[in-house]
Amino acid sequence: MRLVTKPEQRQLSPLIMSLVLLAASLLVSGMGVYVTLAAPSNSGFIANMVTFEGQLIMAGGNVAEDGLYVLTFRLYDAASGGNQVWTDANKTVQVVDGAYTVQLGDAQHPFPADAFTGPRWLGITVGTGSELAPRIPIHSVPFALNVNQALRLQGNLVSTQAPADGQVLTWNATSTQWVPQTAPTPNATKPSVRVYSATNLSVANNNLTLLNFANERWDPNNMHAQTSPNYSRLTVGTGQQGRYYIFASVQFAANANGQRMIVIRLTRGGVTTILVSETRNNSGSLAAALTASTVYNLAVGDYVELLAWQNSGVALNAQLAANYSPDFGMIRLGD
Repeated sequence: MRLVTKPEQRQLSPLIMSLVLLAASLLVSGMGVYVTLAAPSNSGFIANMVTFEGQLIMAGGNVAEDGLYVLTFRLYDAASGGNQVWTDANKTVQVVDGAYTVQLGDAQHPFPADAFTGPRWLGITVGTGSELAPRIPIHSVPFALNVNQALRLQGNLVSTQAPADGQVLTWNATSTQWVPQTAPTPNATKPSVRVYSATNLSVANNNLTLLNFANERWDPNNMHAQTSPNYSRLTVGTGQQGRYYIFASVQFAANANGQRMIVIRLTRGGVTTILVSETRNNSGSLAAALTASTVYNLAVGDYVELLAWQNSGVALNAQLAANYSPDFGMIRLGD
């Protein structure tokens, strides 16, 4: 080992080397170095450098002379042997009254992301000699133990893999950790349609009347028939099959006589009524508003239509009412 001082160089005996290590160990921790748990190198909330303080004592018990000493620091995953995790070689250290302070993990010798992900020991070499023994165990200060949880999600490890723009954390059961993954593109055009009539629609007396809708509140998937005489149809296209919420709203003109009814009809080969909504005992002074909704499984090629019926004795209008009558639509809920 070589002890570098100003202006000359001196040799350290094996006994002095042991005392150097022992003094540094006792001064810092009693029998170990205490540091905070390190975050991955790209973490913005924990500093990436560790302060290490030690003292050099000569064989006779006196502190080492003031001057510059060359020290090499290495981080291992075992008390002896093992793998070298990190190193900062030939670091020139100023010693005053035998004491010195160094910053480990600087920009020229940064700690890797896994530097403190398990038990670690610090090895120190003075000058060009052999590494002093034993290595110093590194512990975490009590409050720093919370950081280990802060770097987890629901108690599980988060991958150190750097995420790309737009990626999100997803659970990987194979590696038992959270990993960044490209998020699935949301289906902004989930199959749905809502149509309406911008004019009154006449409903004949005692006759089930098919309602035609020439206007759309929305139809991103082209589910509404665009050609006459099929304006009444809302059709399930290729890849759009599934469970649908189907809804309708119709307001009948005021009349004191008879009943009012709306019917949602499904065509799938044959014709099937899937919902009926009706009202009785109309007061005559108020318009009768009916709503209907159901959930139904629809297949590709199925289409639904809305029909109205009344028996007032005269034709009645399904009245235009802003935002809700006559209205008809459906939204796919899932498979």
